[in-house]
Formats: sequence, C-alpha cells, structure tokens
Amino acid sequence: MRPGYNAAMTGNDRARCLICGGTGWTIVTREGREVAVRCSCRREWGREAHLRACRIPTRYAQCTVDGFEIWARNDPSLGVAKRRTREFIELFPRSERGLLFMGGPGCGKTHLAVGALREVVAKGGVRGLYANFVELIQELQMTFDGGGRPRDEIINPVLEADCVVLDELGAGRTTPWVLDVLYYVINARYMSRRTTLFTTNFTVFPPDGQEGALRRTETLADRITAPLCSRVWEMCDLVHIRCGDYRMRNAPERARSS
Repeated sequence: MRPGYNAAMTGNDRARCLICGGTGWTIVTREGREVAVRCSCRREWGREAHLRACRIPTRYAQCTVDGFEIWARNDPSLGVAKRRTREFIELFPRSERGLLFMGGPGCGKTHLAVGALREVVAKGGVRGLYANFVELIQELQMTFDGGGRPRDEIINPVLEADCVVLDELGAGRTTPWVLDVLYYVINARYMSRRTTLFTTNFTVFPPDGQEGALRRTETLADRITAPLCSRVWEMCDLVHIRCGDYRMRNAPERARSS
C-alpha cells in the first residue's frame, strides 16, 4: 500500500489522504513546470470500492487464498484445492472455466472461493459479486408482496457480474419455483460465458456402491436437476475437498473444558 493512505478511511473519509487531501490530484514538476496529476490513492479507493460492491459477508471479508490453512496434514485434497485456486487466479481472465468447490461443511470451500474472488477483483476492471443461493431466494421471495428491493435490482447483478461466487448450490428447499430461478441464473451465465465459482455440499456423482435403486445419498443432480448439473460441469473445473470439518476440529477439547 502506498505511503500516506490510511486503509481504514474509505467513502467520505478518503479526504484524509495525506498526499492529496482527498482531491484526487497532486502537483508534480515536469520539465520545469508544475502540473496536476491523478493521485495514486485513487487506485486504492477504486479497489476498495470494487471489493465493497462484491457484498462479501463480514465473516469472509478477510479470506485470502494464501491464508488458507492446510490444517489436515494427512489429507492432500486441501493442498490440491489451494493450488488449483491459485492457478485459476493467475489465469484469470484468460481462463475459460470457473471452479466448483465440492466438499462437506467446514472444509474451506467458501474461504477459497471468496479468496479467489477478492484477488481477481483486486486486479482491476472486474465486477465481482458474492451470492449465497438460499439468501438470494429469500430476498427474491420478499418481492412478492412488494417488500424489499426491486427484483431486477436483486437478480441483475448476479447475471451480469464478471465473476460470481454462488455459495451453497443445492441447499434449501428445491421447489419448482426455486429451480426455475436457479435455471435462469445458471443458464444466463452459461450462455454469456461469465465466470462462476460454485460451492456445494453435495457430490456430483453417487458414492461407490450406491448406484441405481440402492443409492441413498442425494447428488447435486438430484438437487438441481441433471440439465443444470451438466451446465455447471461444463462451466467449471471440479475442486473436491475431502477433509473433515475445520470448525469442529477443536470441539472435543471445548466440550471437555465446559
């Protein structure tokens, strides 16, 4: 970060820039003449504004890929997931595919997806957005009786952002109306070739030994329909995290101490 910029000061507080005083301009001497040029703090303001526009929840606001902890040393899938996410960031926007993070609760899917979103937005010139699918559905339902924000204001950013994290794919009640909304969102991004990072707790394929009538575990296709699962599969590379729940790793110690 450049000297003189206070990262805690955003919005109206950006006037506190110690170099330009918030004007966005500074005076430099070129060929013996004083000229006004854009202050470099403008780039920092723009970066912060773009990150705020992503609507990343406070819980994940500081997530980075580099800060992702390889906490289960005996599980190689964590290191693979971190490396695959880093490769996606380095290729973006040249990469043609997003990522589908698949794994159980608490394995780090959202951390990596948000970390990737923050980095590609910080590169500049990218409109990013985080959306939890269950919350998106709830917000759209609030428009039925005229409450909440207008429907287009809710759904259009999800359709049009250059890079979207769609968290918790397949979660919640999958009514016909919910599936219609999901089809509208995913198909629109699929047709326009916009990059999407999905997370899901559901497996893409049935577990071994649970094919056909013997299968007891729901797959992603069961939750969102096979045609949509096919589109997601074409849009993304799979990142399968197989470890347990990071949040629960200290649960036995906490239980004994309580």
